[in-house]
Amino acid sequence: MGYSIWIEFEQYNPAAETDEDGFCNIEVTWDDGRHKGYNVWTAVFFRDNIETLLDEVQKDGFAIGPDIIVSRLTREHITEVLKKMLSQDAAASI
Repeated sequence: MGYSIWIEFEQYNPAAETDEDGFCNIEVTWDDGRHKGYNVWTAVFFRDNIETLLDEVQKDGFAIGPDIIVSRLTREHITEVLKKMLSQDAAASI
């Protein structure tokens, strides 16, 4: 089954370069019409914000973090990550 990926930084900053420290939102739309949005963080961004997340959990009982953690924010890398997730049957989480 095929799918397409909408990536936030391509929409709002088409000149964005490879970024190893940041986050973005993506939407995956499958050929059958299903779609789902994901919050994608780089490992560096996650590392730098883990204390804030833990503080939120301590204070509020929850925190909203990433759905997917990647090493780079590029279309190529995000596409590769999704392919791996689907091929490893991590699709259950997709």
